[in-house]
Amino acid sequence: MGMKFKIADLQRQMNEIAEIASEYLDRGSKEKLKDAARNVKFISKQPTGKWQIDRSDPIKTMPSWGACEKDGKGKDLQGWMSFVWGMKRGRNGIVELNGKASTVITIHEIEKNGRSYRLKHAESEWLQRWNIDVVTDEGAPGPAIHAQISNRANVPVPRLPSILFTPADCLDFLLGELFQENWEEHLAGHSHTASFAVSQQDRMQRLLKEHDSRLQDRGRLSAWTNFKKGRPTDDLFLVS
Repeated sequence: MGMKFKIADLQRQMNEIAEIASEYLDRGSKEKLKDAARNVKFISKQPTGKWQIDRSDPIKTMPSWGACEKDGKGKDLQGWMSFVWGMKRGRNGIVELNGKASTVITIHEIEKNGRSYRLKHAESEWLQRWNIDVVTDEGAPGPAIHAQISNRANVPVPRLPSILFTPADCLDFLLGELFQENWEEHLAGHSHTASFAVSQQDRMQRLLKEHDSRLQDRGRLSAWTNFKKGRPTDDLFLVS
C-alpha cells in the first residue's frame, strides 16, 4: 500500500501555501516551502528518496499573541512544522509513498524579548505535539490517515482519523488554529486561495467518498472498526 500523487499537484500545493501563508511565517520559512516544492521533482527522478523539511530546521509561524482564542486572551504561541514522506518513483510524473509518511506539528509558548521574542521554555518543552501519518503498510494499525497526539506515557494511541494529511494542508490547519480570526479573513482576500481550496476540496471529497463506501458494509464488525480498517486505493488521488 502506497498512495500515489502527481508531482505537479504536490508542487502546486506547496507553492500556493507558501504564497498564502507568507506574512504569517517566521523568517526563512517561506523559502523552505519553496525549496520543498522544487525538491519533490528532484526526488521523483530517483528510485527512492525522502521529501522532507527536517525537524531540526522546521517551518515556524510568526508569534500568535493570544490569537489562538477568538477574544485574543489565549497564550502567546508559535507553531513549528516539519515532515518526512518516503517516496519511490512512478511513471509519467507520479510518485508513490514508501515507508514513513508523517508530518509533525509542535506548539511552543513564547514571550517578548525587547523588540523580538523568545521561547519561554526549552525547545524540547513544547506545549502540544502531534503528528499526522499516512499508513503505507497494509497491516499497520489505525485509520489509513490518522493523527496521534503525544503524551507523557509515550503510548501510540489514540490514532484519530484525519482528512488533512499533505504538509500544505497541515500548515493551513496550524495557522487556522493559532490565528483564529485573522487567518480566515486573510484567506478570503488572497489571490491564491481559490486554487488551493479547489485542490483541498478534491482530496477531501475523494477521501470521504471512499470512507462512505466502507460504511455501507453491514458485516460482522462495528461501523467504526470497518472505517478504521479501510485502506483507500493507491490511485485515489489520481483518478481524473
